[in-house]
Parts: sequence; structure tokens; C-alpha cells
Amino acid sequence: MQGHGDSMSGKRSAATLFAKNPYVSVIVMKTLQCRISGLVQGVGFRYFTLQRARLLGVNGFVRNTSSGDVEIVAQGEEGMLGDFIKELRVGPRSAHVRNLRIDWIEHEQMYHSFEIHL
Repeated sequence: MQGHGDSMSGKRSAATLFAKNPYVSVIVMKTLQCRISGLVQGVGFRYFTLQRARLLGVNGFVRNTSSGDVEIVAQGEEGMLGDFIKELRVGPRSAHVRNLRIDWIEHEQMYHSFEIHL
């Protein structure tokens, strides 16, 4: 296998294959932490968030805070997270979102589903 330059056995590393194959794309997972304030507790906001996350393929969790806000940690592909944020800005019919703060975070934990934390 001389002339191919990868190894004596002719096998190529995964990095080499990805770099040279235009049909392979790498999905970059992003993680955000979101805090939503307004009339967001007691109006089904966590259940709404759970439904939208599962529909869009976003993983992580949602929980109420003692200050009356809703906190979300969400993980997914950037485009999916953008769509998710749009849904959160509106919320369920009975909610009133006053403020939505988003922080993009470095997060080593990988989530494999979306859950409501109590």
C-alpha cells in the first residue's frame, strides 16, 4: 500500500476520513442555560417546555426556581436550539414571558433526553 501514506496496513484514521470526505458532516452540540421570568410558574410552562424540547430533539431539563423563574439547561444542534428559544419566548397561552436570559455554556455532561426536574 505504498503511496497512500496513511500506514503500512493501508488503514486510514477516522480524522483522515472525515477531513477528506465531503459527504461526512460533524454535528456540533451546543449547551445553553436559560432563565425565564414573568408569569411562568403554575401555568404549565415546564410541561410546555418538555413537549417542545422532545418535538425538536433537544435534550436537558427544566425546573422551577425558588425565585419564581423557570430554569432550563438545553443541549442540541445550534439550529434546533434556535427554534427551541423561539418557542420559549412565547411559552404556553396562560404564561407571560417578561424576560429570557440565555447563556451559552461549556458543559461536559451529555444529556440523552429532556426531563422535568422537581
